Amino acid sequence: MTSPLQALSTALYRYFDEAGHLLYVGISHDPDMREDQHRNRRWYSLAAERTVTWYPNRAAALKAETEAIGIERPEHNNLHNWETVAFPCKHWPSLRDLRSGKSLELTRLMRAEITEGRWLPGQKLPRQAALAEAVDLNVDAGIRATKALWKEGLLERPHGPVGFFVAA
Repeated sequence: MTSPLQALSTALYRYFDEAGHLLYVGISHDPDMREDQHRNRRWYSLAAERTVTWYPNRAAALKAETEAIGIERPEHNNLHNWETVAFPCKHWPSLRDLRSGKSLELTRLMRAEITEGRWLPGQKLPRQAALAEAVDLNVDAGIRATKALWKEGLLERPHGPVGFFVAA
């Protein structure tokens, strides 16, 4: 069942700087109210123009937002605005039957993807649970592996809680 909020027409809005560079893309049922919320963002002082396109419902606007961010790459969007690593890695073996060192072996597999150039700087990794599931392990192994590579400097978290990315 669709909630009343989901059924409301929804705006897709874009902010541009004076040179026409895309700063930010978002959606809202009330773009003017949302603009008030953006005023404290560091990019907002750069905004010279806002465009608004209306969609019949939130689902349609969300689809358009995801596509716009993925294609147009606005400078200040974190959500939907990154390339992801090639995954799943079909050449990874199951680690379920290892007696010990499971998370260390997952770490080794992930390190090889980075050092051998299959995972490139700036690409986003899958969720830690997905990494672990790819080799038949539990999420704890994925957490330990990503943290180990983060401590080594091979991964970074430039967007905070959004996830891990291959370090530049």
